Amino acid sequence: MHLLIPWFTRLAIDNLSREPSRRWDLLLFPGLIALAAAGQGVFRYFWRTNVFGFSRHIEWDLRNQLFAHLQRLPLAYFQRMKTGDLMSRLTNDLASVREMLGIGAVAALDGAVLILAALPLMLDIDPWLTLWSLLALPGITALVLGFGNRMHRAYRDVQQFLGKLSNFVQESLAGIRVIQAHGQEATRQARFEQLSAEYMRKNLVTARLSGVLWPLMAVFSGLAAAVVLWLGGQRVLVGTLTIGQFVQFNGYLAMLTWPVMAIGYVVNLYQRGSAALARLVEVLETPPA
Repeated sequence: MHLLIPWFTRLAIDNLSREPSRRWDLLLFPGLIALAAAGQGVFRYFWRTNVFGFSRHIEWDLRNQLFAHLQRLPLAYFQRMKTGDLMSRLTNDLASVREMLGIGAVAALDGAVLILAALPLMLDIDPWLTLWSLLALPGITALVLGFGNRMHRAYRDVQQFLGKLSNFVQESLAGIRVIQAHGQEATRQARFEQLSAEYMRKNLVTARLSGVLWPLMAVFSGLAAAVVLWLGGQRVLVGTLTIGQFVQFNGYLAMLTWPVMAIGYVVNLYQRGSAALARLVEVLETPPA
């Protein structure tokens, strides 16, 4: 449905530029575009609802498995593992896995379908212009490969430290009477602020990596769009392309902008989700008593 909108726009521009405008044409093409947009909205609603529902079911199943497995583990495991760390795994890590399988899967599949569907249509309009429009892909691929491992390590450090921070809070609340009896409030407060500052620093590392990746990807995509505008405009002037075809081509190119930009977002979710999943698997692989 999404791919029909640029096609209807092309038909409207070319037909209205060649022939005198008729009332029927002025109603037909906007109606077709509105119908395609409505169909797209309905399809996306059911598609995303099912995918998000799937990720919620996976989260529910994993949570039940983890809780059941924890009840079968020996006492020595709980003496070695901190309560706050286990709570962090069963809450924050599970949420990261759910996001990877939910919005991450939607963004990845939406992008793949759009690319596979739009590229043949762009090649049919102008093969050379299509090749020029793909100039951003090598640069974006290099960025993803360069930042992927660093982001994975950064997210793993954040999640591990969150477990440490959660454990400190849990121990402080559980022993609050002892802390107050010995007048240790100021000491515990100072330690908490120290841990919070370190946690913020680790999160800023991930924010800086994402903050560099996204703008660089936007630069590559913008350069490719500028090249297409320049070369495509020349082809329109010499009559190789009609104005409608050029508008249609740019419509498909605009559709590809989000999938290309979403590569960084998907990589972000994947690195965070895979690091979280590894921590959950570590619990599940611990042999029971």
